[in-house]
Order: sequence, then C-alpha cells, then structure tokens
Amino acid sequence: MTGLATGMDTDAMVKQAMQAYQLKVDQAKQARDLQVFKQTLYRDAIKDLRGIFTKYTDISKPDSLLLTKNYGTSKFTSTNEGEVTAEGLPNAVLGNYKVEVQKVATTAKLELDNFDNIKGQKITINISGKAVDVDLTDIEDGNNISNSDMIKRLNNAMKAAGVAGKFSTSDISGKIILQSTNTGSDQKIEISKFTNKEIAYTIAKYEDIKGENLEFTVDGNIISVDLSTIPSEVTDVERKLVTLEKINQAIKGSGVEARYEEVALKNEDGSLKKDESGKVITETRIITTSKEAVEGNSITLKIGDGTKTAIESKVGKNDTVSIVKGMDGTNALVKITDTYGNTTLDQNGVAGFNTYQSNEITIDGVKFKINDITSSPVTISGTTDTSKLADKLKEFVKDYNEAIGKITTKLNEKKDFNYKPLTQEQKSDMTEDQIKKWEDKVKQGLLKRDNDLTGITSQLRSAFYDSIKGTNLNIKSLGIDFSNDVEKAGQLVIDEDKLSKALAENSEDVVKLFTQSAPSGTTDKKEIYNNSGIFQRIRTILNDSVMTSASPFLKKVGYEGTSTYSNNDITNDLLKREKQISYMESSLADRETRLYQKYASLETIMNKYNSQSAWLTQQFSS
Repeated sequence: MTGLATGMDTDAMVKQAMQAYQLKVDQAKQARDLQVFKQTLYRDAIKDLRGIFTKYTDISKPDSLLLTKNYGTSKFTSTNEGEVTAEGLPNAVLGNYKVEVQKVATTAKLELDNFDNIKGQKITINISGKAVDVDLTDIEDGNNISNSDMIKRLNNAMKAAGVAGKFSTSDISGKIILQSTNTGSDQKIEISKFTNKEIAYTIAKYEDIKGENLEFTVDGNIISVDLSTIPSEVTDVERKLVTLEKINQAIKGSGVEARYEEVALKNEDGSLKKDESGKVITETRIITTSKEAVEGNSITLKIGDGTKTAIESKVGKNDTVSIVKGMDGTNALVKITDTYGNTTLDQNGVAGFNTYQSNEITIDGVKFKINDITSSPVTISGTTDTSKLADKLKEFVKDYNEAIGKITTKLNEKKDFNYKPLTQEQKSDMTEDQIKKWEDKVKQGLLKRDNDLTGITSQLRSAFYDSIKGTNLNIKSLGIDFSNDVEKAGQLVIDEDKLSKALAENSEDVVKLFTQSAPSGTTDKKEIYNNSGIFQRIRTILNDSVMTSASPFLKKVGYEGTSTYSNNDITNDLLKREKQISYMESSLADRETRLYQKYASLETIMNKYNSQSAWLTQQFSS
C-alpha cells in the first residue's frame, strides 16, 4: 500500500525488509518437507515388503508358500466335483481312486430364536469340552444391544478362549445359529446359564497371572503351575491359550477346571467404563471352579511371591444351572479304493466303509474333499502337473521383483540439487500437475545408498544364495537366478523349462529348499538360519525388519497399524521442526507489525508537516 503522505510503497518496503527473515522460515519448511518426503518413501518401501510377507510367508493365508500343501506337483480330476474333489500333496501317489460316500461329516449345531434368555446373565459356552465364561450382566435392558453386536461379542469371547465355534444368523429362517468349527461325532455344543453360581471358585486377572508361578490349593491339596516358561515371542492370543492349557493340565483330576471370562469394567457409581469411542471396556479374567457344587469345597490361589492376589475366592454351595444342548456333529462314512483294488479299512481292520471326523481325508498323499453323498462311485484321477506350483513361484518372482525393483531404483537415484521443496509463494503460481512433477524431482535421490534398505535387500539376496542344510538343491538348480542386467540388480529371472523339470523330478527336495524349518530346540541364530528354507528366511528377515514394532527400522520410520506410527524418530523430529517453524513465523509476524507501526508513525509526522506547510503557504499568499 502506498503511503498518502510519504508517497512510499509501504507493503513493498516491509516485504523487502522481511526477505532475509522469510528466507530462514522457508528454509526451515523445506528441511521439514524433505523429512516428510523421506518418511513417505520409506513407508512405501515398507508397504511393498509387508505385502511380500503377508502374501507368501503368512501361514494363516491359504496360499502361503510356507505351507507344504501348496507344493503339490500333481493334478487330480473328478467325475463328479459336486460330490468329491481331490488335490495332490507333495508326496501324492498318482493313479485312479474310486470314492463312495454314505454319510457326510457335520458340525455340532445349536439354534436359538433370540438372545433374550441369556441377556443380563453369566453364561458358559462349551464346545466339545472347551469352554468360555461370558459375563452379559452389563446388558441390563434386554433391548439395548442388537443381535449383530451380540454375535460379535460372543464370537470374540470364543476366539480369545480358543473355543472352536461361531455364532451367525440364518438368512432363511432368521434364527441364530451356533456351530462348531470342526466336524465329527465328538463335536458337541451346550450353553449353560448360571442362575445362582455358588460353586467353589477363585477369580484372578489374566494380566496378574501372566508369566507367574501359581499355587492352587484345592480342598487342602497344593498344585503348582509354572507360567514363566512360556516363550516371550508368542502372540498374546497364543499365550492365553497356552496359559489356560497349562493350568488345566496341572489341575486335571482335582475336580477343578479353569476358564476365561470377559468382564465389563464399571465406574465407582456403577456405570460401565467406556473408551473414547463409547465402546465398553472389558477385562480378561481366569476363573477356576469346582466341576460340581459340593458344600464346603474350597479353592485358593497364590500368585508368585504373593504381592498379587486373586480378586475373589468362594467356598462351594449349591448351584442352579440351566443348560441348552445342541445337536451333535456326525462322522463321514466313506470308502476309497486305489488303482490296485486296495480299499480303506474300518476300525476293525475290515476293508470297506470307514468313519472320518472330517470331510477332508488324506490317503496316499491325496487330500479328498467330501462335498455330498455319492449317487454312484466317483472316480478321482491323478496325473503329474507342475504348472500350478510353477505359476505360484512365477507370481512370487514377479511380486518380489516389483518390490525390490522400486527399492533398488530409489537406492541408485541421483540427487538433483536444483530441485528443492516449493514454498507456498512458489506453489501459488503453479498448477497441481506442475507441483506434483516438481515434488517428484525433489524426492529423487533422498534414499540414495540408504543403509536400512540396503541392509534389507542384501539380507534377502543372501537368503536365496546361502546353502541350506538337508538339501542339495539350490535356486540355480530350479532355474531361478539373479539378473545380470544392471538395470534389474537384485531381481530374479526364471528358466521356465528348467523349473518345470526340477519340480517334476525333485518335488520333496523343492519343499525342503523353500519351507524347511530348523530342528526343534535349536537356539543358535546361525544354526537356525543355516537349517531354514528360503521362505523361512524371508519370513524372518521381513518380520524382524518391517513387521514387528520392535524393529529398529520401524522405530525410525513408523508405520500405520503399529505402535510406531505416531512414535518414531522421524515423526518426533518433525514435531520439533513444526514447533521451531511456528516460533519463527510468530517472530516474523511481530517484526512485520513493528515495521508497519514505524511507517504509520512516519505517515503521521508527514501529515502534520504537510498541514503546517500548507498553512504557511496560505499565510504568505495572503
């Protein structure tokens, strides 16, 4: 703005005076933006590597290349896939099989019209001897929870306790169905509702007993349980299962059993504790009870050195229990005859139909899947076919090359120092496309020769090349090798003919090469590595570097879905930079304000001078 009295361009003069200070602010922001870009590039690489881990080495995924079942080199066809199908495992015996099915194995099943009878109650869900206590007393009003939320809550409780079953709703009948996960005549379901639970019991928090030495006293008899031997690296779900198994194994035969119970926590005023999202906060407790309500029965528990104690213990009294039982599961009744006329044997050793707990039956390395009762014998024919396994390995190589290719490109990119992060003023004169192209140039070279990513790619390369004890095969003998093309450094290439030949002739060694684990009890890291197959090594390398929150790399970079996301070296550095930038901008604004005030004062003085000058001129002219 031009000063009316002075004739000076005040804004331009202030802006020029502030240029040195604005430059410092812009440089601080550019340094911050470089850190943001670097963190983004790191996280992109982590995402790609985690994708390899999840798709190919996570054994919970059905297509994981750590599962030996995925190394079959045979193909089995069925004359009636609606009734019976089959797949060959790595050691499958090829030939023709005739399959006859009189009964299909079924799960145990219990149907409920609604949840009204168990809302507001303490219940026990028991599936084939594995049980979980669920406290539903926080549901005071029977209508304050939907069926879908109730199903989710019960399913979560069963999953945490290792109870193999699941609630669902029938789309046809609208009924609520509880089914066992497994099939067979040993599958049974019951739900017990305790109306006056006063059997002998002791209750402790799961967090208090975790890793401790426990001492139960059951009717005067002392039983010790050592939970400190459970490995520290197991997941919390696995630890819960092992903890419960150890306790029940120790107290077996004492007339006592242990179960988990999820309890909703309450505030002092009796209201339910809830988190920020409004979800009720629960606590896992382990309850040890006598199996029968016998007057005078007693159970006490000492935890470790006694500094932690059970929440509650009670001597046994009479107990009233309401039990709803479901329909038991059934066994499959199947007869399988091989190429040579050999037929499966029943429990008495007689050739013919045999009972099976599952609808998946493995004989001669062939896994038969029973889908329905057969109307006539179904013929299953097996032939050599390596294409499926070869395709899986080729798909892995493709995904691996894409991930490694991106990382290698970033590691080798040259930095162009002519490109720096844009200031807000510069961005205001550019289009979105121009800004993107510029920022892409800025990102180039930020990860050049990065130690963390170089270390990971180097370890992965060694995982393929280093010899593996127990097998004479190596990746070269399978027709897989690293590319000699400089532009594709670290990437794999495949000789498809050589691969197919090796899979057909050395199927068992191929399984070892990729999936072998170190012998049980091996603790030396070098020995574990030397005895591990390629995908076992890849799993370990990626788990330690990009999957676990304990990884130094994730602690440096942070990744969504882990505890490192908001607490990591780069993010903490960015927070400090933001604080410094905020201070610098505040200081800059103060300087501008003071300078404008000075020019305003000058305008005031000049206005007075001009007024006096005008008066004098008028006097002289008079």
